Amino acid sequence: MKKIEVIMLSILVISVLGYSVMWIENSAGPPEVVDIYGQTWYELGYDYGVKCRGKISGVMGVLEGLKGMIERVTNITVGGYINEFEGYVPVDIKDEMRGIADGAGVRYDDVFLLNLFFDIYPDVFEGLGLSCSAFIITSKAVASVGPFFGRTVDNAAISPMEFWQVILRVHPPDGNLMIMHTGVGFVGPLTGMNSKGVGLLVNYVSGDKNGVGVPMLIAGYITLLYSNTTEDAVKYLNGTLSPSCVPFASSWNYGLIDRNGAGAVVEVTNELVNVRWASEEGDGWIGATNHFVSMELYQHNNGISESSVWRLAVIREVLNNSVKFGLVDAVDLLRSHYDLYLGSEYPGDRSVCNHDPMWSSMSAFIVVPKLNYTLVCIGHPCQNDFYLVSFNKFLGPVI
Repeated sequence: MKKIEVIMLSILVISVLGYSVMWIENSAGPPEVVDIYGQTWYELGYDYGVKCRGKISGVMGVLEGLKGMIERVTNITVGGYINEFEGYVPVDIKDEMRGIADGAGVRYDDVFLLNLFFDIYPDVFEGLGLSCSAFIITSKAVASVGPFFGRTVDNAAISPMEFWQVILRVHPPDGNLMIMHTGVGFVGPLTGMNSKGVGLLVNYVSGDKNGVGVPMLIAGYITLLYSNTTEDAVKYLNGTLSPSCVPFASSWNYGLIDRNGAGAVVEVTNELVNVRWASEEGDGWIGATNHFVSMELYQHNNGISESSVWRLAVIREVLNNSVKFGLVDAVDLLRSHYDLYLGSEYPGDRSVCNHDPMWSSMSAFIVVPKLNYTLVCIGHPCQNDFYLVSFNKFLGPVI
């Protein structure tokens, strides 16, 4: 399908949702924090489904409207996608999905399809990129704070994600406790931190090597569940410690940090994995937007958006001009409307806080492993407050 047809379909879905862009512009208030527990994976999912039942039903209504669009654009049925991907999802995680479905009163197949959303995205939207921005601070961090990362989560108005964001504090039957920022019904994080002090984020990349494999959300979930350090997380993501995360279904930048100050960006495609270590880049920080920057994977960008390049350039300018970088500095950068191309303030898709009508900042997140908490902002970070969420506290607004 031609790109213009995809854009027209996108506009159609936005009009069906009605209030999407208005929600992005005006959303404010504290995040919803939900604790979920389970002695088995099914019980964990069931608790999740019961506690988020209303919102999961809502997101499934949007998914129902997207199914026809998916099948029209890709010529693959929903059942076809599930058959292709189901073998790449561990049994425990499928049990959790069944629990979510039963607890929320929805179909298992719909929960499974929802968790493929970001991996079938390249098939449906043909490279229309997202606009997340991230910076991982290692030796440049203020000593009292320790290593941390900050990121915006930018998403399309057509996605089910922005309407039903949630912070999950996950108490699984096995593995680490986790704080996860995600969408209701999703099994796995867009951003998160585990109880061992490992933080993880993920940014979409329009890569040229996508296929069938482990869904993005599932790979991040497994990595946080079982990693004690950034080095462990890298080994999960490259398949050294477990085959559960590879091959990836699509192309992503995974950002990692731990309490010891080890920071990395793991660039992945369906076939390739490359690690950028902050210690090797030598600036006390490392950044990621929506393209591969390493020599190893640069050629596998399926086009590089101007937005991604300029947002990374803004991050680079701010951090290279900072001697030390703390949490207030991070919030200022996440709220920044500076457009380096224009040399002035302009809240468009070249600024970290993105106000583009199609791909807009819907939240911001800071992970502080040494202090064992996260800072969460729902809505545009320039317009909304940050709240502190730890494994046993929820305070704020704090900034």
